[in-house]
Amino acid sequence: MFGATKIWRRWHRRVNINQCRYAVVSGPAASAVPSLDLARGHRIESVPEIPLVLSDSVESLTSSAIKILKQVGAYADSEKAKDSIGIRPGKGKMRYRR
Repeated sequence: MFGATKIWRRWHRRVNINQCRYAVVSGPAASAVPSLDLARGHRIESVPEIPLVLSDSVESLTSSAIKILKQVGAYADSEKAKDSIGIRPGKGKMRYRR
């Protein structure tokens, strides 16, 4: 957005409660549609089902997380997310705000 920090932008506007609730439930609902996920650039060709839900016991297996992601077919998408992180432009890097 152009001029995002300008003073005339109304960032805190009042929005109807039903419209807020509709927006909150639309996000997870849209993530269940594979064509929308592919359009956003996610690599989910080898994932068996969307959304991918794993049990709570997977959280404790941090040492074998890569192996679990490869087994379920979600490793390619996690690699894409890792590679998309870059160093931001600006002088903040010199001031230890990378």
